Amino acid sequence: LFSGMQVQFGMGSEKTLLNSPMINHMMISSLSLFGIFIVAAFMGNALYRDFEHKIYALFFSKPLTKFNYLMGRFAANTVVLTGIFLALALGMFAVSISPWVPRDSFGEFNFVSYILPYFVSIIPNIIFSGSIFFALVIYSRKMLPVYIGGILLFAGYIISSTLMGQLEHKTLAALLDPFGLAASAIQTEYWTIAEQNSRLIGMSGIILINRLIWIGAGILILAISYFNFSFSFFTKTRKSKKAEIAEEAPLKLSKTKIPKVQRSFGFSQSVKQMLSFTKSEISGIIK
Repeated sequence: LFSGMQVQFGMGSEKTLLNSPMINHMMISSLSLFGIFIVAAFMGNALYRDFEHKIYALFFSKPLTKFNYLMGRFAANTVVLTGIFLALALGMFAVSISPWVPRDSFGEFNFVSYILPYFVSIIPNIIFSGSIFFALVIYSRKMLPVYIGGILLFAGYIISSTLMGQLEHKTLAALLDPFGLAASAIQTEYWTIAEQNSRLIGMSGIILINRLIWIGAGILILAISYFNFSFSFFTKTRKSKKAEIAEEAPLKLSKTKIPKVQRSFGFSQSVKQMLSFTKSEISGIIK
């Protein structure tokens, strides 16, 4: 399964410096694929938690528009996720200055080569994949389809990468790659060693076309989700017949003696709370 991904990474030759702009771009972009599940968790919970914990009443009591609510959530999570993925660049930089690595395998520090992949690859990929997970939670009002969607997107991309690597028309394969790895590999395919060690991979050529296509796809999915989103539908709960009968039944008031609660803030209580929270989260995912 990973053979198709290896073809698309295009990691250069043995003479390519390990902290060159090309290696930094390919490594940060490819490793970020494993963050699809983080994107799914953040984007899905961005809306789901408001309604799971019934906090939405606080938001909707204010003059909050649908656009401000949805796009505010999406933009905020995009910024947070970008911050999380910065760990990839920090990790690669830490390796480059480690005392146990051969110094002749690394060149001079180039700050832009660590940051540029986020504008070319990471942020566009978050917009595209995040819009899919956003749409899934809007239409299903559950987290399970979001997690399943993350698994299918990741596995589907690995399989499709293998198939696209066999296409004779490389340009078409590059344009069909939603995460831009094939486009980057094709654009740098005939670079010399000197170019691989010094030239930055920016928004140009086939990479620019690829990014515009898939950012546009993400914005289209967001737009469809936006126009189909309804506060009244999203907040409507599914009630069973027993619940409806219970609501119709007259209320009977009675005095209840509240027992005295013994408070505990020790370590054992913290462990119980953690286990209870874990059980609750697992139950929420299954439901």
